[in-house]
Amino acid sequence: MTYKAWENFASFKTDECIKNHVFYILPHHEGYTIRRVLTGSSAAYDPEHLRGCTTTGRGNVIGTRHFNILACGVPNNADSWEMAGDPDQIFSIHMVGRGPLFEIRPNNIEGDCISIARNSIDKEAAIISWACNGEAGQRFEIKLIKEIEPLLEAKLLERHGWIKGPDSWQLISPAGGVDMPGGNYNEFETIDDNGKYCALACVQNGISCKGFTWTAAGFDRSKPMCQLKSTLTQPINRGPSSTNDIFSGIVRR
Repeated sequence: MTYKAWENFASFKTDECIKNHVFYILPHHEGYTIRRVLTGSSAAYDPEHLRGCTTTGRGNVIGTRHFNILACGVPNNADSWEMAGDPDQIFSIHMVGRGPLFEIRPNNIEGDCISIARNSIDKEAAIISWACNGEAGQRFEIKLIKEIEPLLEAKLLERHGWIKGPDSWQLISPAGGVDMPGGNYNEFETIDDNGKYCALACVQNGISCKGFTWTAAGFDRSKPMCQLKSTLTQPINRGPSSTNDIFSGIVRR
């Protein structure tokens, strides 16, 4: 199968055709990430499902390694959602013979394949990481089922608090009622939006901006104010009464 980098949905099912779950198989710069969705669900193609990555053996100290659907790791210097995925969430895909069957191998466990335990045809059979052996429970059919809409990764990142900067995406989680006095290199009047524009301005200022504080009209000045900070100072909690009147955030680079 030829993938048009970052633009394809794919599904996979076992050689025995007993698994009818649908997954997204999405390109990663070191392989692929695999995101499960529910067939027949109205949310089957909801971009929200892209946050959950198939994860190999996390928490398994001894014994058989199983798979879990966990939040995809995203490095702070990510400039594309294609970079989402921790080392135990990345896979390689290998055609078996002339196809159309494939082996799916976790990158973090050399010599292992995604396997249906004991080649079971039971729909509740466990999916595990096991030494590649060429059996039917390790062979999967992969097919294109839907293209991903343009800019999907940008919409998803923005929904979860990421902001596009000049060089990469940055994560800011503003805290209500928290002040960071001092450390300002720029201060200006802004709008009444709980600091969203202030956070955007900080990220777009690049590495010179380490964090920001936004205050509502009437809190400190007659107008909403944004303070951009080149130095981070000790945060001060102004208490529950100020939760909606002051927001501070730190750029996590």
